[in-house]
Amino acid sequence: LAFFDSWQAALFALQDPWSRRDGPALREAAHAAKGAARCASATLLGDLSERLEKQAEAADWGDLQRLIEGLEAETDRLQAYLTNSGLIRDDEQQSA
Repeated sequence: LAFFDSWQAALFALQDPWSRRDGPALREAAHAAKGAARCASATLLGDLSERLEKQAEAADWGDLQRLIEGLEAETDRLQAYLTNSGLIRDDEQQSA
């Protein structure tokens, strides 16, 4: 499923700026993630990405970690839904 592949790439792109504690780069990656989510009408993912984008430059790493964990949890729920609906197969799933 093209959206899910795109979303996983966007989620993965958050990891590098997160690990470097680079607020501006994290903001840019969150902006891209927000766009990927909103293009597919994944409202909750888009909203969480927007919150991450807005808070990234404040560099409150505790709050940012909770947002990233929220994105990961919602991605897991989406992946389970897509698998159970037959839209993706287990061998198509990738860990974000």
